Amino acid sequence: MRHIFIDANIYLRFYLVDQPLFQRALPALTGIEDRIFITTQIATEVRRNKVQVFLAQTTSFLAQIPKSINLPPIDRSRTSLKAKDWRNKTKALKNEMADCQAQYRARMKAEAKKIAEATDAISVSLEQIFRHELQATPAQINRARQRKELGNPPGKRADPLGDQISWEQFLDQCIKDQPAWIITKDRDFFDVVVDEIRLKPTLETELRRKIGKTASIYVFDDPLAGLESYKAKSGDVVKNLPTEEEIKKIYQQQQDPTIASLPRLPSTFPPTPTSVLGNTPITATSILDHFIYGSLYPTPAATSMADFIVSSSLSNTAPSLTGTTEWTCPSCGNQNSGTGILGGVCGRCHKLRP
Repeated sequence: MRHIFIDANIYLRFYLVDQPLFQRALPALTGIEDRIFITTQIATEVRRNKVQVFLAQTTSFLAQIPKSINLPPIDRSRTSLKAKDWRNKTKALKNEMADCQAQYRARMKAEAKKIAEATDAISVSLEQIFRHELQATPAQINRARQRKELGNPPGKRADPLGDQISWEQFLDQCIKDQPAWIITKDRDFFDVVVDEIRLKPTLETELRRKIGKTASIYVFDDPLAGLESYKAKSGDVVKNLPTEEEIKKIYQQQQDPTIASLPRLPSTFPPTPTSVLGNTPITATSILDHFIYGSLYPTPAATSMADFIVSSSLSNTAPSLTGTTEWTCPSCGNQNSGTGILGGVCGRCHKLRP
């Protein structure tokens, strides 16, 4: 049995450039590819959306670089050496910012081309997993269609068939008395009960019919915690997982104010400058409006850019906003919040969320 079900939104997060813990989980995933359940539907969704996810985020980073700087000298004398020196410094700074922006844009373009061609490092690793993709049978597609018509999870009514098909395929390959690991950030799959992530009741009932009442079901919203659980509970060898010290170091780096502040969604949408990718003008707002906000979606409070990009890139409708999840660290008792990868590590002692 392939014990581990990983949803498309998790795979897409590997294409975000500010997710070091995700990048560290990738070698471990490819090392247990024979335990990962993958469908043609999931692989296709990742291939279809990976370039847009990468460009949406990197374009938002690019918009953080100012196009000009207006800092007139305090000394108003046009003949002052201090004023002249200041004007030279600001001119040099402006040129440096323009050069930085041009370099970043060129690297974006080159990396987007690699991602489209599946020659980038992330795609090469994921394609190693995707080579085991399973095509749905007509019977599974019919059951998925019925699931959608009845309004049963997973999936959204307004979207094409997707999660429904993968879930039907997963159920068909489950074996009695064998545990299952489900890793997803899609709230169509789970509910947060106090400080615990649980499958939605309908999905848990269906899975129980396949694996029995005593087999364990583990649900995680980040791959690193899921892999740690799989290593501990299954007894299988999982290589290349980062150590607790490495996790702690990466977590501390992401607490840096500069890193932690980029990118963030503003509570209002000020106009943003237009960038040029190749010969195509692209504005950060035009991309983010398509992937994040939706035309009828109300102005959101500031939140993580990465969560919005990935959750909405698989949907034809605006994403549903959810609040953060509070949880108590069992090691030190610290109150933590968040459901993303950083939310899976205690902010005080840096222990993984159980």
